[in-house]
Amino acid sequence: ALPLQEPVVADLRRRVAEAVGLDEAFVEPPRLVRYSRPGDTFEPHVDWVVDATDSQLGLLGQRVATVLVYLNSVPRHVGGETHFPRLGLSVTPSAGSALLWPNVAASGMPLEDTQHAALPLRKAGV
Repeated sequence: ALPLQEPVVADLRRRVAEAVGLDEAFVEPPRLVRYSRPGDTFEPHVDWVVDATDSQLGLLGQRVATVLVYLNSVPRHVGGETHFPRLGLSVTPSAGSALLWPNVAASGMPLEDTQHAALPLRKAGV
């Protein structure tokens, strides 16, 4: 886990809270994920709690939004895109950019179309 007291981490959490419209207390600690070898991927998934009986839902609440911050750029056509299969949308990582989406509707119902994946990387060292 990243140290929350680090200025860059604290600033990131503040900016995410602002963008999503939530108190910073509700922003999860950031996680780092690195894809650098051919075949590195993240299978299709959703970021909201799927099982309504999951005890985490009562303890922590639903994850209402996701923010991905890209630290590196990936050349087009080498994979690594964030792909939303139900929307037919792929986003190529660009250093310093962020991708934000809601996970639930205003009613609190999960949004099925937010299913996403990291497409397999096809080239090493990008």
